[in-house]
Amino acid sequence: MIEPQSLNILKEAHKGLEAIYKQSGKPMPTNKGNNRALDCAVIKFVHQSRAIDNKPRYDSIRCAFSEGEELYKGSNFSSRLHIQVCLLNKDLIKGYFLPRLVATYNPYLLRDFK
Repeated sequence: MIEPQSLNILKEAHKGLEAIYKQSGKPMPTNKGNNRALDCAVIKFVHQSRAIDNKPRYDSIRCAFSEGEELYKGSNFSSRLHIQVCLLNKDLIKGYFLPRLVATYNPYLLRDFK
C-alpha cells in the first residue's frame, strides 16, 4: 500500500467506509497512538468490497508507518518508522523462525558503555 494506485484504493475505500458509517449513525473508528483501528477497518473494507465484487483477493499487503516525533521542524522523517507486512495467502509462507531471547544472544544488551 505504498504505490500510487494502492493509495487511491485506500482513499476510495475510506470514502466507502465513511458513507456506511454515516448511514448507520455510528462513529468512524479512529487511530489512537499505536492502535490503528481506522487503518485496519479501511483495509478490511477493501477486502470485503473485492469479495462482493468477485475481484481476486490480495495475497499480501505491506505498508510503511511513520511514527514518533519529526526529526526536525517541517521534516517528513520521524524518529520511528516501520514496514508492516500482512500475508493473506498462507501459501506464500515458505518458513519461519523462532527469535532467540535477546538477553541471551545480545552481548551488548547488559553492557555498560561508560
